[in-house]
Amino acid sequence: MHRSERHHHTQRKHIERFARHKSPTGIDLVWVYERGKNEPYCTNPVNAGVETNYYSLTLNSTGDRRNDVERLINEIETRGTPIVEKLVKGENQLSNEERFLFSDYVALMMFRGPKFRQRVDEYVRETDRANLLNLVNDRTRFMRSLERSGLTLNSADMDAYREWLLAENWHIEIDGTYHMHVMFYVIEAASNVIANMVWEILKAPSVEEIGVEFVTSDNPVLITNYTAEKMWIDIPLSTPTAIIDMPLSPEICFRATWYAAYDSEEIIRRTVNESQVIVINAGMAAKCHSAMYSPFKRPYIGNLLKHGQNLFEILSNVVYGVQAASSVASWSS
Repeated sequence: MHRSERHHHTQRKHIERFARHKSPTGIDLVWVYERGKNEPYCTNPVNAGVETNYYSLTLNSTGDRRNDVERLINEIETRGTPIVEKLVKGENQLSNEERFLFSDYVALMMFRGPKFRQRVDEYVRETDRANLLNLVNDRTRFMRSLERSGLTLNSADMDAYREWLLAENWHIEIDGTYHMHVMFYVIEAASNVIANMVWEILKAPSVEEIGVEFVTSDNPVLITNYTAEKMWIDIPLSTPTAIIDMPLSPEICFRATWYAAYDSEEIIRRTVNESQVIVINAGMAAKCHSAMYSPFKRPYIGNLLKHGQNLFEILSNVVYGVQAASSVASWSS
């Protein structure tokens, strides 16, 4: 089939939980902040984080599009979303099955979006470039490779071809589907790790009173390492200092760490201060692909995106939460 499909690379229901701006007709809208744009805009979550045929695979033999990847994503979403709703409503106890289903959901949100796609494409492109240059540097191997491909060149033409390739005045096109071939393998591996971490729920201070709440993005799972020189650089989840943060709504953020477990089977909830909320939001801005989603129009969100590249240096030199948030908050004035 050649029919186009609209695919959300960021789950629609996830974005809907951050949609708090009422339209004149009563529809809940979300504020979208895009990197490189001066002003945010309001939109229906159905139109946020969506691209045409994002998860479609095209069959070479017929040109037909297959949406098997989208179907598998929907299955994980369907199993995980009810557990998200339980946590949002304040429930603190999950069965072992629910714990693993929610881990699948978090891992999916970690690897389904454009940020992961970009990283996979960059890796494939750089690997292919390195392999090609390695081949071209060996004249004999390069000649034999051309012969096996059926391309016949005389010695002068082959050397000219090698010289052109070695000059690297070319680029490698990526079809954008590589990430779908590896996505579910890394989701399974990450889910197994997340399920065995220590979980808690961070609660934002009263949104109505201070005007600071959790936001989300097109890369809605933040992996940090607060003991590193650059705390926002991705690290393996199994690293003892790894921290996973995923805002589930403007009011709460899921956190997983390797810190000592609480003496309780329940997921502990604790209220964090305004500074800690802003630091998590700053991390979301630094690590998003291109868009952040906020329940309300907050000038500082746009500033986080604008200064995102500088956040690594700023946040790596301070103790988690206080000084960093003060620096970031001052940008909104």
